[in-house]
Amino acid sequence: MANSVSPNDFKRRSFVAKRLVEAGARFEEVAGAAAAMAFSDDGAEEKAALEGCGLADLSPLPRFGIKGRGGPEWLAGQGVAIPETVNTALRQEDGSLAARLSPSEILVLGDLRGGERCGALYTSWARARMDDPSAARGYALRRDDSHAWFRLTGANAPEVFAKLCAVDLRPHRFPALSVAQTSVARSSAIVIREDLAADVVGYHLLIDSASARYLWDCLIDAMAEFDGKAVGLRILRQQNAG
Repeated sequence: MANSVSPNDFKRRSFVAKRLVEAGARFEEVAGAAAAMAFSDDGAEEKAALEGCGLADLSPLPRFGIKGRGGPEWLAGQGVAIPETVNTALRQEDGSLAARLSPSEILVLGDLRGGERCGALYTSWARARMDDPSAARGYALRRDDSHAWFRLTGANAPEVFAKLCAVDLRPHRFPALSVAQTSVARSSAIVIREDLAADVVGYHLLIDSASARYLWDCLIDAMAEFDGKAVGLRILRQQNAG
């Protein structure tokens, strides 16, 4: 399977694009950037990695944040289901995910197809601010610029985290749709547990973009004991649909 695009074809690139190329990723355009779709021609091999210990880069996909007085209420008015409790998340009907990081801060992760919801939210917020600058609707945060987005999956994913994080993220201690704002490999991170539809444990991991390559390397190294591998967006989509 040959690459149809390269990360260098786009102004916006994954923070770990070099590592993905070195690992043999095959890329396709998603949301105006090159997303790593697969690392092998063998779908069964990637599925096995995802179920055992797989790491995907979702950094090209859209994400959006809002923080400050009135922010969560404004988002709710845009049709986003807002978690009532801090450090919990809610799935949205379109496949996106909303996580409450504080009483006044919400993070929205876009769906795996690279849909337009996050971009539309930012545009709506900007227009509303122009129409009424004094209204309380918080501050919009372009999380696709500030944070890399990884997805760690599989039965051994909790053991990988145990090497790098002091928080116990095992499924029986860290329920589905829980959020941990913690340190992973000595870097500040947001961890959200969202399992795949095929009953595979999974975590979203958001990290400051400046630390993305370092954390990717730490995760790959920690995964080696479990024969963990990088996986592409394609197998994640297939499992999520299953």
